[in-house]
Amino acid sequence: MSAHRHELSTRDEWERRIQAIPASALGDNPFAEVLLRHLPVQPGWSALEIGAIPGRFLLFLHKAFGYRISGLDYARDWSLFDEVFRENKVAEVEKIVVDFLSFTTPRTFHVVASFGFIEHFRDVADIIRRHTQLVSPGGYLVLSVPNFTHFQLVYHWLVDRANLRIHNTRAMSKPLIERLVKRDGFRVCYSGHIGRLEVWREDQRLASWQRAIDRAARVVVNRLAPHLPESVWYSPYYLLIARREDLP
Repeated sequence: MSAHRHELSTRDEWERRIQAIPASALGDNPFAEVLLRHLPVQPGWSALEIGAIPGRFLLFLHKAFGYRISGLDYARDWSLFDEVFRENKVAEVEKIVVDFLSFTTPRTFHVVASFGFIEHFRDVADIIRRHTQLVSPGGYLVLSVPNFTHFQLVYHWLVDRANLRIHNTRAMSKPLIERLVKRDGFRVCYSGHIGRLEVWREDQRLASWQRAIDRAARVVVNRLAPHLPESVWYSPYYLLIARREDLP
């Protein structure tokens, strides 16, 4: 278990969340369309995903763009990751088993990505800088976080509070993330909220009043979602793609 004080989660919690990932979610990639528009197809480029397990996003970067891929995670059990790549007949993938806060390397990567990672830390600026330092000149940074703000914040506070406590909602601020990557010499290529209105929760132990709120929220969501555009007010994800300005 990590002893870093500015983490909101622990290795045990991280591993519990990995084990709880349903098989149906392994093929889901809500960011595919935007990534295909903004990242270059460059066979031979290197890509690193931080917090890589279960591996579905890293697999997409390899299959869609031809990148040589590396996954970094501090979980002890990589069996789900191995299964994803074995089933897709991808043999060459580097696994880096380390706590990201202790990770040092002279290497850089053409694409550095994390999906649902930075929001588990208190010091958002430090975590983003650790990402940007790994990007090669002219390379790309990809960051995504869940959107636990506005409507989603109210929903999770009412029926998913334990899960909410291990998420730093400051890390879900579009203006903050844009400012921090620009500080490090990056040009923002895409910054926006993704997905129609939907809700999900991790806490299964709800009181009767929480179950009533959850049912009511899902009825409203199912009726409204088909008619609403993507928005900061309720879309489930935020995604940023930025390019390092100092070209090689």
